[in-house]
Amino acid sequence: MQYYKLMYNYEDCKNAMFININESDLSFDRYDINKGEFIKCEEVKGIIEEGESNQTDYISNNLSWLIISEKFKKLLQDFKIGNIQFIPVVNVNNDKNIGYLVNVMSRVDAFDEKKSLCKKIKFNKNGKEEVYLSVIKYVLAKENIGDMDMFKILGHDIPFFVSERLKTELLNTKITGCDFQKVNVS
Repeated sequence: MQYYKLMYNYEDCKNAMFININESDLSFDRYDINKGEFIKCEEVKGIIEEGESNQTDYISNNLSWLIISEKFKKLLQDFKIGNIQFIPVVNVNNDKNIGYLVNVMSRVDAFDEKKSLCKKIKFNKNGKEEVYLSVIKYVLAKENIGDMDMFKILGHDIPFFVSERLKTELLNTKITGCDFQKVNVS
């Protein structure tokens, strides 16, 4: 099976709705969403920027989170997505639901570092040398993915990956706001 990195489609989403979320209003640290743990939070409040009226199913926001529409969320229910928490995102001005923040708690140990194109960046943090791994091109170990249709990689915070099966359904049902980058598998 082929896999793709799921990204927001900036080029084809003209005048797309943009949600501004005030970090200081959150009941959790914004980076907790990258930890793969349940977040005790009933909702996230955001402001829809004026003039940005076309709602996409992958909703753009200032924190670069994966926020999706109800339509996108319902579609995911028919796929193998592991343990995912959907946190409602509501409009601060009228308390209406805008979409859902996706918190992926189950991770897949499928990163093939030897075949991926990476750069190790060394830096000092509080007097201690640390190494940051910048991944330029992912390669996934197919045997470790199993039958998952949407997942994050163990030890990697940001990218979401989707199967060919899920990508095809997203395109067929006209889920908007998504872009896909093909990922090699080993």
